[in-house]
Amino acid sequence: MRRAAARALALALVPFTTACTGGADAGEGAIDLYQRHVGPQWAFHCPFQPSCSQFARESIATYGLLPGVLMTADRLMRDHDLCYERYPQDELGRPLDPPAAEALFGPRVESSAAQEDAAQRAVDAADRAELSQPPYLQDDEQLAFADRLFDEHAWERARVEYARLLFHRPATPHAERCHQRSALCLARLELGGAALSEVDRMPAGARRDDTRALVLHVLGRSQEGLQAVDTSDAEGRLLAGLLALEAGEPARARAEFGRLDEPLRAPLLERTAACEELPERSRWLAGSLSAVLPGAGQLYAGRPEDALVAFTTNGVLIGATALAWHRKERVTAGALGFVAFGFYLGNVYGGVNAAARHDREARDGLLAHLRGWLRDSNLWMSVAPRGDGGAIGLYVGF
Repeated sequence: MRRAAARALALALVPFTTACTGGADAGEGAIDLYQRHVGPQWAFHCPFQPSCSQFARESIATYGLLPGVLMTADRLMRDHDLCYERYPQDELGRPLDPPAAEALFGPRVESSAAQEDAAQRAVDAADRAELSQPPYLQDDEQLAFADRLFDEHAWERARVEYARLLFHRPATPHAERCHQRSALCLARLELGGAALSEVDRMPAGARRDDTRALVLHVLGRSQEGLQAVDTSDAEGRLLAGLLALEAGEPARARAEFGRLDEPLRAPLLERTAACEELPERSRWLAGSLSAVLPGAGQLYAGRPEDALVAFTTNGVLIGATALAWHRKERVTAGALGFVAFGFYLGNVYGGVNAAARHDREARDGLLAHLRGWLRDSNLWMSVAPRGDGGAIGLYVGF
């Protein structure tokens, strides 16, 4: 535990000491310095994927300096031996905890048109080399291979295979599906403009509107996605209801599911009612409790291990600051107080985030059960990616 605390403190000093200097760029530079020269000196490494230092870099780059520092402080207090089993794991058993899964706000800036154009030009250059190769597979075989890559979340490779099929055989009966899946791959690659352009290549109709809604959902624009769904048929109403549940709008989901025919309507309304009755934790109360007593918000949200670490970390830092001040070591007290204040704010953020995570995990569990029920009911699911590795389904009956 002492070694883990020393590593956390060494890493924490890097982003916090840049908060009043050069902004986000300086913060990323300081983290780069840590990763190159300080981190490798330790005999142990962060088990999280990404590591705490990489988490800090990505958080600051995506959300800005202050939000990134708060997220990093929260992550450092969640990095302890008692928590790893709570997180999803990769194929090597390492806990996965990307910044997007812990952010309570959106990115500081959207990708500019110039950035997206440059990324699209790079993609197009790769396409020209890939698509120039002669096709050796029949349409169904090519589509099956692309779908396999899609299901494995190999977005770029899957997109190239869909594009290859369209390039060599534009009249393929799978053209609409290829455009749909290509759009979803581009959205997952954060090429929003290209994804929406791909949607526009589909024939006008409900399927194009539904695909646009899924693309907007993947891009983090759920409200626009809900507005884009064509609810003139049962498939669109079902998709709109599922998207509404994903967005935390059970009332909208109830309205859409209520327009379905039996045997789907009653079970879906029953599960929507269960979603409305899920126990929730107040984010304001969790943050207020953590502000009064570090760790109290995490305890309220059902994270006693995180609460203990947050209380201990803040207690040690505040106590060390007070001791240094009492000994008239003003410089040391100032440095420790600066770090202690950062961890205190991170603890408040962590309390709010723990409450949000509690509600999200409860809702995701119910949605996973709903998706399983739909599959067991002999319904077909077309999977669209989400940032957390899960999926929202477009379901239609046979």
